[in-house]
Amino acid sequence: MVDRVYKRNATETAPQPPADPSEGYPTDGNPAQSIPATAPGAYWFHMITESLRRVVVEAGLTPDHEDLGQVLGALNRIAARGVTTVTDADSPKALTIEDAGLVLVDASSGSVELTLPSVSNNQGVSYRIVRTDTETGNTVTLTPDGDDTVDGEESLSVAVEGRAEIETGAAPAGVGDWQASALRDASETKKGILRLSTSAQAQELADDNTALTPAKLADAFKNLNHSLGPSGYQIFPGGLIIQWGETEGYAATGNGVTTTTFPISFTSECYIVLNTDNDLTSTSYVRVGNLTTTSFDAFVDSNGCYFLAIGV
Repeated sequence: MVDRVYKRNATETAPQPPADPSEGYPTDGNPAQSIPATAPGAYWFHMITESLRRVVVEAGLTPDHEDLGQVLGALNRIAARGVTTVTDADSPKALTIEDAGLVLVDASSGSVELTLPSVSNNQGVSYRIVRTDTETGNTVTLTPDGDDTVDGEESLSVAVEGRAEIETGAAPAGVGDWQASALRDASETKKGILRLSTSAQAQELADDNTALTPAKLADAFKNLNHSLGPSGYQIFPGGLIIQWGETEGYAATGNGVTTTTFPISFTSECYIVLNTDNDLTSTSYVRVGNLTTTSFDAFVDSNGCYFLAIGV
């Protein structure tokens, strides 16, 4: 609609604004009253055409005089109302200028790869990629054209329920770069989003893809990682285990040596067992030995003793 195409008699030079314009509203005129009809003039047609043409060009489209819906399409793109839906059935999907705006991606049935058009030929183009699924086992990846990059990287992943807003940017060192403002999975080198750990993940002390809140950090030391009482244990991040309890007195064995089983087994080694009296009315003589991951031997008096064991 808004290409510079006419039936005949077009010129290569744009018309100039009228030196003495007639301002107001147009009229059909009235010959009986000697009122002439309004004459738009070449500049009026030029003004309308170029104003509409600018909308199409700014939307990243090529003006086409045969496409009478092009201005509406351009406005939809600019207002991000143009919506493209992509599923794994469409993958790999090559995004075009016509897809600029909102792109909804559903990777619930499989991973999706989107390829971006060339930066150099599409300045001003932007996409808002929104992932609508919750399938953590599938990926959504944006791959630039040729040697182009996304924030200097060869690709960009969109996290589950995340989004990425990208637009063409400058071309450093001759390479086109898509600039991204993305809700993506965080890494050690790239900012992004992290889900909050569940209590179970915090207590397993193994997950590397979630973040600990203060409350979940407290949970990490609870449940199977600790048992509080006269006999108990605490497991710390890194594997350190502290256990405590009380031995039996020699009367239980008859020879002064008693074997005490730890509340839980150490994973690999018990480093040390410390003992102290458990009776204020007498002084105990205590020796320990035969430390294993599950127990230790102690030579004690009739009252037994308290112990503190440290290991991994």
